[in-house]
Amino acid sequence: MDLSRHLHDDGKLQPHIPSKPAATNSQGTEDRQPAVDRFNMITQATRDVVWEWDLSTSTVWRSENYENEYGHAPEPENSGPEGIHIHDEDRERILSSLRTFLKGNTDLWSEEYRFMAADGEVKWVSDRAMADRGPDGEAQRIIGLMTDITTSRLREERIKRAERLESLGELTGGIAHDFNNLLTVLLGTSERLADRLPEGQLKEMAELSLSACESGSELVKRLLAFARRQSLLPTAVDLGERLSETAPLLQCSLTESIALDLISGPDLEQATLDVAQFDTALLNLCLNAKDAMPQGGNITIELANVTLNSSCLLEETDVQPGAYVMVAVSDTGEGMEEHTLEHAFEPFFTTNPPGTGSGLGLSMVYGFVKQSGGHIAIDSQKGKGTTVRMYFPTAGGLPKTVRQKEENTRGELPELTVLIVEDNAFVLAHAKRLLNELGMTTISAATAGEALELLESTPQISFLFTDIILPGGMNGVELAEEARMLRPGLPTLYTTGYTTNSIVAKEHLDPTVSILPKPYRRANLVDKIREVLEASGKV
Repeated sequence: MDLSRHLHDDGKLQPHIPSKPAATNSQGTEDRQPAVDRFNMITQATRDVVWEWDLSTSTVWRSENYENEYGHAPEPENSGPEGIHIHDEDRERILSSLRTFLKGNTDLWSEEYRFMAADGEVKWVSDRAMADRGPDGEAQRIIGLMTDITTSRLREERIKRAERLESLGELTGGIAHDFNNLLTVLLGTSERLADRLPEGQLKEMAELSLSACESGSELVKRLLAFARRQSLLPTAVDLGERLSETAPLLQCSLTESIALDLISGPDLEQATLDVAQFDTALLNLCLNAKDAMPQGGNITIELANVTLNSSCLLEETDVQPGAYVMVAVSDTGEGMEEHTLEHAFEPFFTTNPPGTGSGLGLSMVYGFVKQSGGHIAIDSQKGKGTTVRMYFPTAGGLPKTVRQKEENTRGELPELTVLIVEDNAFVLAHAKRLLNELGMTTISAATAGEALELLESTPQISFLFTDIILPGGMNGVELAEEARMLRPGLPTLYTTGYTTNSIVAKEHLDPTVSILPKPYRRANLVDKIREVLEASGKV
């Protein structure tokens, strides 16, 4: 191919422009300058990189944006596509795609891949090209357009990651709910055996089972935290004061080789959060930082008022723009690789050796922050440490302290005829046994429809004890509404394998209703029944 027509007067390579027949001047000679000018204007007007690959010489020409956008000199390269600064993990895939394209008979080629800028930054690009083929179908040259899609690609990846975490949360919450049903039976049975058996090996075995059930219950609470279904008690909290109080305890959980620094911004707003869960989340982050610094280092906890707008949140559709209090926990540890960072918030994901952790620490923190109406972000680089930022909504009229509900005196319960509505056969049998031991008469139903039939045909029913999640198209909340129409003032106690706050929000329940979370002990059941009866004026 004659390269002389690809050269400017200054000797620089210019693309061949095979457009319409060239215009002629008054002397009858071709005037190609208008076409060249138009081409130059197009390449300067776009931020994309225009490129041409002359296969006869394996020379690649690129427009000036190659340097403007990516920092690489746009001079001709004689190394063909092998000279493209493709990320090592994508290189073989792209070169193989190009080879297949050249051997084929199609005119269009398109790929997305990672591209290495001159400063080492990884960019995502969309590369599209058209082949100019000869009469024999063999490609003679290729003209392409390379577009930077880094922002949109990262946004898509963040959305996919958020959707994956949301799906994992739904799955985890469902498993935790079913597991709570099993724990209700196991914990209650172990408790009764431990109470009734005489001292000896059998009693010790029952107490061991009881302890194991309680540990299982704590594990389920962590799963529910990730699934955003734990029970929260949000209050207005001065995080500066709170950290001053908890810093000594945090320092005790670290080694002497790790320094803990607190930095608080000026005029810090109060944040809306559950204090106990916040303390647990902060401890989890500090312990993670400790594991990342086996030789010691620094942990910095920084507090600041921030404003999140729509451009900050991008894919965080469940977080409202507005005023937040940021809590950033930074360490000088090993940092994370990109693959690890992508999975950091997933439950049971851990880089620790087997037997040294459950992998639920960060996932619990993620669920707690999200359930609190906040936002969480993690930044990390291998060898450069990690920073986790939690953003909590500022307080808007919430009381600074919440009065703890006084414990009910257990006392004697009146004789009741209790309608138990529960679709899990094991939990139903357990509940019937507990209530019968309390001297109550029990009638059971597996669905809301069966329960309504019993309410119409059995006038002696004086108390409704129903699971909220029921089969058959009507849940426990809807059942209670129908029951009140049949029996005005009928005392009702709800139970659920989820947690109070999540169910109250999901079912639009009055927060003052009585809900008994699973798994529960006999004493919990007695206290809740008494609470319902007192609220109904029945005792």
